[in-house]
Amino acid sequence: MPLSRLKKKIKKIRDRLFRTPDRRANSLQIAIAAYQVITDQSPSAHLLASFQRAFAQGATVSQVLQPFKPEPPSTIIDDQEIWRILADRAYTAWPEPPFVQDPRLDLTHFQQFWQSLFKGELIIGQEDYLKVHQGRFWELFNAVEFVIGDRPARLLEFGNSEASALYPRLFEKLTLDLSDRPVADDYIGFTEAKCRQKFQIDQYFAIDLEHIDQADKLPEQGLYDCIIFTEVLEHLCADPQVVLQFLLTRLKPSGQLILSTPNYFRSENLLPITQGRNPQPYHPGFAENWDGHYHYREYSAYELDQLILAAGGTLNWGYYSSCWDHDHQRSRSLRGNLVVGISPKT
Repeated sequence: MPLSRLKKKIKKIRDRLFRTPDRRANSLQIAIAAYQVITDQSPSAHLLASFQRAFAQGATVSQVLQPFKPEPPSTIIDDQEIWRILADRAYTAWPEPPFVQDPRLDLTHFQQFWQSLFKGELIIGQEDYLKVHQGRFWELFNAVEFVIGDRPARLLEFGNSEASALYPRLFEKLTLDLSDRPVADDYIGFTEAKCRQKFQIDQYFAIDLEHIDQADKLPEQGLYDCIIFTEVLEHLCADPQVVLQFLLTRLKPSGQLILSTPNYFRSENLLPITQGRNPQPYHPGFAENWDGHYHYREYSAYELDQLILAAGGTLNWGYYSSCWDHDHQRSRSLRGNLVVGISPKT
């Protein structure tokens, strides 16, 4: 009941009862009547006795009823205030790697290599993909340089793209293996045959990460200096802890897993949240998702922290990337992508 109506009802009761001289009796009757208005029930015998004791000790009606008064209505806040609160609570402090502010790779060379990707025949959908993901790959290749430097190293990438061709150009001492989900030989996207034709790779693994235990061929344990697992986690209908545990076992003790995934608390998601709508569309049938591009589940920074810990990993570095964003000045925790470097616990 609104407080204004409650006050009016109690005032009428008090005015009517206070016409008689017995103030203590009136106080008890007011308390009973008010209690009934507030709680929509009559006080128990035990509660009546406590009322009487309180009045005998000189308590006022207001003091007796204080524990039962309804809470005042919560303060209404606008969308911007909600955003500020969410931005603050969604933030997890990670040690930011130096390449975020000081990239080591030559940007001009990278751009030249990137433009060369468009000169050949591209796999269906990859032209638009490359245009959208250029900034993300610039960050990714700098992360790889940060992890392996210019030393000989073995790298495994999950999820193929035309950009996989750039690893040998940027890192001459690198041995590259690729992996993606099993597909039919006539699949119009990336197959093992197409990858071997287009890229300089050593091994290829067709692995369904949603059923790792059923895979016929798996990468050797403890083999890799670096594993790339970027923009894949959100597409899996699988236990993410199991997936991370599997990936960490494939790293050398000194190796690192580079993982990136969309930030659930990015600005674009907050608008529908503040309007009471779910920002993630439901997952469609196969016909509309033949290439697996829909997201089953997106994650927050806090969730990644918990998953890494549960999977037996150590977070070495991480940052909030604005590679998807038009507004690069937005609060860190509201940026579009989460990027972390993880090593196995030794």
